[in-house]
Amino acid sequence: MGNITKLFSWLKYGSIILGFSQNLFAQDAHLSQFYNASLFYNPATTGQQIENIRISYHHRQQWASVTNPYITNSFSLDKAIKGWGIGFTWINNHAGETSVRNNNILGSMAYKINVDAFSSITAGVQFGVYQRSINNGQLTFNNQYIPNIGFDPSQPSNENLITESVSSTDVNLGLLWHTKRDKIDFVNDSISVQGGLTGRLDDAIIFFSGLAYKKFFLGLNYDVNYSSLRPASNGRGAFEFNLQIQLGKQPKKSKEKKLSSVKNPDQDNDGIPDISDKCPMVYGYQEYAGCPLQDTDKDGITDDKDLCPLVYGVIEKQGCPIGNDNDMDNDGVPDKIDQCPTVYGLQSLAGCPEQQDYDKDGIIDKIDKCPYIYGVEYLC
Repeated sequence: MGNITKLFSWLKYGSIILGFSQNLFAQDAHLSQFYNASLFYNPATTGQQIENIRISYHHRQQWASVTNPYITNSFSLDKAIKGWGIGFTWINNHAGETSVRNNNILGSMAYKINVDAFSSITAGVQFGVYQRSINNGQLTFNNQYIPNIGFDPSQPSNENLITESVSSTDVNLGLLWHTKRDKIDFVNDSISVQGGLTGRLDDAIIFFSGLAYKKFFLGLNYDVNYSSLRPASNGRGAFEFNLQIQLGKQPKKSKEKKLSSVKNPDQDNDGIPDISDKCPMVYGYQEYAGCPLQDTDKDGITDDKDLCPLVYGVIEKQGCPIGNDNDMDNDGVPDKIDQCPTVYGLQSLAGCPEQQDYDKDGIIDKIDKCPYIYGVEYLC
């Protein structure tokens, strides 16, 4: 519940930030492999589904057959830190003969909470700056065309063009719901080949191929244009590639371990399946059935270090009470003759508790006619 509260606090403060923003600009990068530029499109993916560090580079070039090519370059870096993710993104668009440029520099942060053994939800926020510029000197206007002569760049445009560059802050929020499922590999764990066909309505058909090898990934696609621009483009649309590298320790894959973790979930990661764990949401130990170290007498000293685990004590006495130094457990039986000197007991049982079985014959001393001599029931 505390994690859910923290998540909604993030969203509340993010909404306040957006409420005070005067100008909000949409992110308008045009990428066919948008799923490989997740950090740019959704800040909640920052540091998610990676082991340590991810570096990604994107390049796209389109409409080279029509005009100066429209070029997009993007670079991102993110890191996972124990449920948190931090990242950085830079993206640049360079469009047409007038050199329209868009620049985004963004920093992002995300936090993940586990809903259950199979699902998690992540909230992300992104802050940065956005700049757009244009080269006014490359613009042409109707009044610069002279009848029967043609275009004359020396003619005044009579346009009031002052600003060539504008800047603004950029704020983005995102949510990510992730559900784990068994993964079935049809190829070697180290290498895989991908391919597919998709498209954008009234725009392009997209052919995609990809290659993943260990921590490296390369994705390529080509867009075949069929929009109203086709007569000028001759169907030639865009070429795009994405390169990703992951840095950090990569654990060995174990299919048996994966199947075991699905059949026997362990939410607190203490090595004890939830079905056998008496404290499934708290990291614990096998000797305590999955619960943390016990402190039976509630004196702040765990039982494994407490010499008097059943009697409230102090650290100076290693968990035993302050009292007669000759009676550590304060049960009125001097340690010299106390058969259980660190456990509060009865004088009639030589200082041991009522359920004591001093002679280890399986008959508790309370009903044992010969509590100090090994025997059988009713006989010594």
